Amino acid sequence: DLLKRILRNLSINVIKHSDATKMLLGVRRRSNGLVICVADNGQGINLSGIDNDSANKQSSKAKSGLGLGIKISRQLAEACGSTLSYATHMGEGTMFELSVPANLVRASTSRSRIID
Repeated sequence: DLLKRILRNLSINVIKHSDATKMLLGVRRRSNGLVICVADNGQGINLSGIDNDSANKQSSKAKSGLGLGIKISRQLAEACGSTLSYATHMGEGTMFELSVPANLVRASTSRSRIID
């Protein structure tokens, strides 16, 4: 399931690369679908090179943080008709928002759960 994979990728990025002490996962229902947020209070993302696969988290844990998880998650979101955006502040953290259209939410909930 693509939504589950996207959320797993984002969560793993927080754990491995952000030096965060807190992570928040939230879901908001909107008239046109859902917005799923993954936020942390880590070091933020160095935006230089994010579009050319060379971005990394500015932290001591940035062993393999090449920004690939973000790019892959964005591609997965697009593949299932969703969008992934984010805001980051160096030294304060990052918040990702996955916007899931209503037709995808209805299709997922008819199978009993969006994420199992």
